Amino acid sequence: MGQHLVVKILLIILGSAIGAAFIMPVLMIFGRRTGIVAKRQYFNERVKIVPCTGGIGIYWVFIGTLYCALRLFDMEATPEMCGILAGGLIIHCIGIYDDVKNASIPLKVIGQVIGIAIAIFFGVRIQIIFFSTTANILLTFLWLFFMSNAFNFLDILDGLAGGISAVSSLAFGVVGVCTGDLLFALMSFSLTGTLLGFLGYNYPPARIYMGDAGSLSLGFFIGAVSIAISYAPLGREIALFTPLVILGIPLFDTLFVIIIRALNRRSVFHGSKDHLALRLIVSGFQERQAILFVYFLAFLFCVNGVIISRVSNAVGLIFLSSNIMVCLLLGFRLAAVKVE
Repeated sequence: MGQHLVVKILLIILGSAIGAAFIMPVLMIFGRRTGIVAKRQYFNERVKIVPCTGGIGIYWVFIGTLYCALRLFDMEATPEMCGILAGGLIIHCIGIYDDVKNASIPLKVIGQVIGIAIAIFFGVRIQIIFFSTTANILLTFLWLFFMSNAFNFLDILDGLAGGISAVSSLAFGVVGVCTGDLLFALMSFSLTGTLLGFLGYNYPPARIYMGDAGSLSLGFFIGAVSIAISYAPLGREIALFTPLVILGIPLFDTLFVIIIRALNRRSVFHGSKDHLALRLIVSGFQERQAILFVYFLAFLFCVNGVIISRVSNAVGLIFLSSNIMVCLLLGFRLAAVKVE
């Protein structure tokens, strides 16, 4: 990675972080005056009422930074990037509506389906040579729908979803640079900086939340970038697992919650304390300790994901196996924690 490239990337991250840091106080005032707020209470603490307009700032600072990044590198958006941005806008708008009016689950699903369909129409799709075109399109749809909701599920503690999103998008940016997918790397770095600026106000005690406008579109953007980047040249099929490892914590948390709620015959869509971070708190962690521990896990998974994208099948299989083992041990340990 050349020195000039590194400097430009740092400028993108720094610029987007500053932009987000400046706009969040304005959105905090806007959220309070318009009543776009969220109430959150866990573990018998007092109810917190916080503006949930941060997602609006995340989206538009990200878009503005990406435009500047493209100009800085003298690059043009491809049809795939346009599809991601257009689909993300639909999902972002559905998220805003939900933050304001509490949209029904069917309406949220329809909005996500439309956004994902737009991205797929513009060429965003998984391309596994062993699968047919139809199978790849179906897999793409399921992946984007799952990731959009995984980050929405993850947004259950101050700073949690924002921090994990920042680490994940940074990892995809690094992979994108290494594989020559600079366009999507720029998307990732623009998002990374924006999230870092947002975290200055969202880290506990949070003064602003991202709301569904942020979490749904974040999951969609990161999920789309994860399949837009190329991973596996011939002979290194293990690299195909890169996005699964980088996004290991959101994947683990969502699948863990689904399995636990299914075993207890509870609805997947109703809130509970089944999540990774909340079970850590029940087991004795302080809130910030739990969040930092999950950050640490996400960082380790992301580092492993970047390594897997660059090494041989044999070495990559060792790193992949270690991640699977961590998930299994963590899952069995947390499943034993008694929660209400």
